[in-house]
Amino acid sequence: MFGQPLKPAQKLSLTAVIIMTLAVPSLHAEDFYEQQLRLGAQAFRAKRITQAVDELRIANFGLLDRPVLLSEGLARLSLAQFAAGRLESVVQTLNRFVDVEEQFKVYPSVRLEEAVKGDFERLLLKTVAPERLAALPSLAALSPSRAQQYSQLSPRERRKAYEAEARKSPSNPSWSLAIARDAASQKTWADVVKYASRALDLDKDNTEALSLRAKARFERREYAKANVDFGSLPGDFWAAHPEAIADRFVALAEAGSPAAAALRDQLTPDAMARPDVAGALKKLGPVYSNVGSESGAGAGPPPTASAPSPVAPETTTAAPTEPVARGSFTGPAADTVSQSKQLISEGKAVAAQKMLYSAIKRNPNRRDLRLGFLEASSLASDWRSAAAQVPLLEPFRVGEEPYMFYAAVVLFETGKEDQAREYLNRALPKLASSPLVDRYSRRILGSVQQ
Repeated sequence: MFGQPLKPAQKLSLTAVIIMTLAVPSLHAEDFYEQQLRLGAQAFRAKRITQAVDELRIANFGLLDRPVLLSEGLARLSLAQFAAGRLESVVQTLNRFVDVEEQFKVYPSVRLEEAVKGDFERLLLKTVAPERLAALPSLAALSPSRAQQYSQLSPRERRKAYEAEARKSPSNPSWSLAIARDAASQKTWADVVKYASRALDLDKDNTEALSLRAKARFERREYAKANVDFGSLPGDFWAAHPEAIADRFVALAEAGSPAAAALRDQLTPDAMARPDVAGALKKLGPVYSNVGSESGAGAGPPPTASAPSPVAPETTTAAPTEPVARGSFTGPAADTVSQSKQLISEGKAVAAQKMLYSAIKRNPNRRDLRLGFLEASSLASDWRSAAAQVPLLEPFRVGEEPYMFYAAVVLFETGKEDQAREYLNRALPKLASSPLVDRYSRRILGSVQQ
């Protein structure tokens, strides 16, 4: 069903594929996730819808750096979610599809069977605002008349048209997002906050709406609120929008957060030239503010002694190494894991996250790497990336209580409070008190658990 039909010699049973995956450790990570994509497509064709959704979600996590396959995976996932009746998830997935297309423009290269492609494009047209599709040459032909009509209106008339569409389709966040986008272009930041928030009420994982609201709150100097939004943006957003790192750096510094120091080395020369960035550097102390001097240019954080994890277990029980569900198992990873823990102890959770993500792409079946990635992503406030690890690591085992704690944190931050309480209650008896543990105990349970 993918391109040319397979030759008889190429037709392997699912059992054979699984045996090969486990028996040949040299398989690339790309092979694993592309296999998940193919298995998801096959499950959908066989009308095993729940399995298709699960397989495609796993595939998409590992295809973040392969836009053509990611675009295909998102298209297939949206159809599977629609067949499963998960309409809110369909909206989220299709908006993410358009995010990918806006950045990479790869849809013409995506391989979809004609019937699947037709179903997908009809679903896309019903769900995503036509003016957003019109901005992309590869998608504009899907709805040319309405999109052209709106693009030719004055800003005031275009706002009225969008608001009318929003009233007709109250469950579609695309129209509120369109208003927020227009408001951002005019720098009317209060309207950006208002309409981006409306879009997020309908699609809480909409990256564009969240980034627009974060920018608007930053411009309004609502730094505490901006930091909450910045912290909820996924890791792939920062890779695609490095210019936003400067805004986050300033917002953290203005709020007095020590996390600002971890972003210092990610600032570009253009960012360093911004007056607000220079002011934020001064707030961090002389090591960071000597940007213009030869000795201080490009200086990073001062060296720090290795510190223990902010979540320390009361016991030293080692995590079990036996295989667990969904192909994830523990193997020797001393160098990568120990280096990532050192980075975390130095307050460089983002760097640890990137290191572990690269290692996971090479070794997708290594449980210890995924546990480390959960920790690093949580400490970097990348809730979505961290939350994606939880179903791949479940069930957590005896000795993994610190990671149960991080699972509780990210589940709480992504709105799954019941699951968060369950994991926190399991983890707390094995954890020592620390500022991080105590703070989330108060937030999740309502009081510090001793």
